[in-house]
Amino acid sequence: MRLSRSGEIIKVSRDADLYMEWVHTADGPGRIGTRAEILAILPAHFHDECPSCQCNSAEARMARADETGSDFRGDHATVWDDNGLVVEGRWWLPRENFEAFARATLVRDGVAIRAQFTEPDN
Repeated sequence: MRLSRSGEIIKVSRDADLYMEWVHTADGPGRIGTRAEILAILPAHFHDECPSCQCNSAEARMARADETGSDFRGDHATVWDDNGLVVEGRWWLPRENFEAFARATLVRDGVAIRAQFTEPDN
């Protein structure tokens, strides 16, 4: 199974070998896995409009996620100093809770998943 072409690859913490494909249209994770697991299912190239460019190769996307916290570039990337993400349009997931959220999601622990949500700061 390949990942969604629109998903943002987010490294859940600097120290963990764990990544989420975040699907912004659904406000939630598409897939969660280790670097090797995500690399194995990433499309070889993210954008068809520049097929000869290596900036969006699977390895380049993962390298950006390792370095900045996200493979996205620009204002909408969920980088290390980002506050967090909205989940399913109603819950706030702080950046510091990404790892616990991802691990709880992997084992489908609803209580632990909900424990990661907080009220937005603003």
